[in-house]
Parts: sequence; structure tokens; C-alpha cells
Amino acid sequence: MLEILQLPFADEDGSAYRSFLERGAAEGVCVVGEMTPAYAALDEDGFRMVEHVLDGPRIVFVMRDPLTRWWSSVRMREEKNPQEVFSAPIHSAAHWRRCDYAGTIQRLDTVFPPERVHYVFYEHLFTPEALGGIAQFLGVAETWPWSLEERVREGRPAPLPEPSAELLTQLEPVYKFVRERFGDRVPATWRH
Repeated sequence: MLEILQLPFADEDGSAYRSFLERGAAEGVCVVGEMTPAYAALDEDGFRMVEHVLDGPRIVFVMRDPLTRWWSSVRMREEKNPQEVFSAPIHSAAHWRRCDYAGTIQRLDTVFPPERVHYVFYEHLFTPEALGGIAQFLGVAETWPWSLEERVREGRPAPLPEPSAELLTQLEPVYKFVRERFGDRVPATWRH
């Protein structure tokens, strides 16, 4: 996933990034894209490169409960002591940016016009309503060649550990920002 994050900067004109995405183009394909939490870690220059290379991309930004997002990130990267790393405050800037929706949204607002960014909550993502909204946003038909019940490349299950007070304090402004921005669209299952 981090290789994808580096692609916009692989060369000065972004041709490597464009080539990466063009691999998905084929006869009858009307939209090509990709999905990774690593995009949340891009700074404004990274988003500007995406904008420049793709000439008007549409962005679907998926947010999940920030505490759950952090736990997922830790589980993907920490083999030995994920619970110990999870409980500590987030010190890595790259890891923090994946959870800092306020920062990511502010950078998206700076670079992209609002009509080209669509916000979805992970907890709602696998519903016909959410997928229909994405299809409408992308201008494609609401037909899916997959089952919403099928889980693909699912990580190993691990219950969310009890977070430390320090971690909750660090994430509190993120919860506050998202609630102020999206109101009752925020899933009731979010921690705060």
C-alpha cells in the first residue's frame, strides 16, 4: 500500500502514477480507481499532483471510527505487540494522518472543488444506499458484479482493545470535527 502512496511522486510529471491507474482501463470500463487509507496521509502537494495528473479526478473519501481506523492500522503493521502500540498515543505522522480526518478533509477542501469529493462512512459503506450514492457521484450504473455479503481479503479478527486515556484525548478533536461537519450522518456506533 505504501508503494501506491509514493506513486504521485515517482517522477516529476506523474506519468508513473497515471500508468499505474491506466492498468485498470479496458474495453467497457468507464471508471478506473483504487482505494487505500494511504491517500489520507498525502499532504496538499500530493493531492495537487493527483489533481494535475488525473485532470479532474473524483474523490471518494471513506471514514471509519477513528479509534477503529487506528486499530486497523496498528494490526496491519505490528506483528509483535499490537495492543501495546495501540494504547500509546500516535507518534508517527504517517499513521496519524490516516486517523486525522479533520486534516485530510481540510487538505481535500483546499485542493478539490466540493462537487468532486464524496464522503462516505465505512460503517454504512456496504449498503445499497451508500453504493448507490457512490455510483451516482461517479456517473455509473448502480449494478454490482459482487455480493455485498462476501468479504474479500478480510484481516484476521481481533477485538478492539481498551484505548488509553492519552489516545482518546488525541482522537477527540477528530470526532468533534467530523460530528460538526457531518452531523447526524456520523454513525451512531462511533465511540464518542
